[in-house]
Amino acid sequence: MIDVGIPNFQGWQATIIHRSDENTQRLERQLQRLGVAARLIALDVSAVELRRQSTHIVFFDVDNGYDGMLPWTVGEAPVPLIALIGSEAPGRLAWLVAQNPDAFLQKPIQSSGVYAALTIATQAKAARTRVRDEMARLREKLAARPLVVRAVIELMAEGLDAETAHAALRRRAMTARRSIEHEAALMLAASSSSKARRA
Repeated sequence: MIDVGIPNFQGWQATIIHRSDENTQRLERQLQRLGVAARLIALDVSAVELRRQSTHIVFFDVDNGYDGMLPWTVGEAPVPLIALIGSEAPGRLAWLVAQNPDAFLQKPIQSSGVYAALTIATQAKAARTRVRDEMARLREKLAARPLVVRAVIELMAEGLDAETAHAALRRRAMTARRSIEHEAALMLAASSSSKARRA
């Protein structure tokens, strides 16, 4: 079980992309009770405003939303996104799903649900960020695998079999407290430099 603790949003800044109405008024009141300052911006200037202002979380209107309303590539928002949805029309739901929000609130906004949406959105965003970072790390590692193969081949040229050469490279990396990929790159660079001096 993941321990999320009791989230505290005191001092946060929220941006609400929605026309002013009873829903936004209720949402602003609930956010204020949680210590979150809210800023309402119009749908037609949202992308421009979001680029200029800092915010901790974004609430956005699905019913009147449009492509390009949010300035980020889908899934790349730097903050958690909470969708505000009233219509269950298939086109609106398809657009909602395409925005990849971290949580949603059903309209009309009620006095309950805002804290839960904030908590779910921040946890989902944190989890998504961890997965993205891990994928980037694995891609980097995968891209460096040819260096490991070349380093093992170079060690094999010194008379070691493949398994022993790989174990020797791993040992060197562990001793130096580096990844095997980093150690392979350093070994190949040193070897290349040494060969250049001999030539």
